[in-house]
Amino acid sequence: MTHTPQSVYSSEYLHLYIIMIATNTPALKLNLKKTAGMLNKIERMIDDDIYCADVAQQINAAIGLLKKMNEMILTDHISCC
Repeated sequence: MTHTPQSVYSSEYLHLYIIMIATNTPALKLNLKKTAGMLNKIERMIDDDIYCADVAQQINAAIGLLKKMNEMILTDHISCC
């Protein structure tokens, strides 16, 4: 379910909201695909019984990318909402 502004908001707000979403959508989608790839790699590493420190490193990398995505979303939210 996606969040869409209510009609009670001003047209200026709606315009800014749409710009913020459109600006970050490609980067967010790319990072989401990267994260999905990382999670698939982690699953393969676990299946292949890879050294636990290496698995932990990959998990931390995925967490870092998710945190970056969250920061992008929250920064935009603070800017326009």
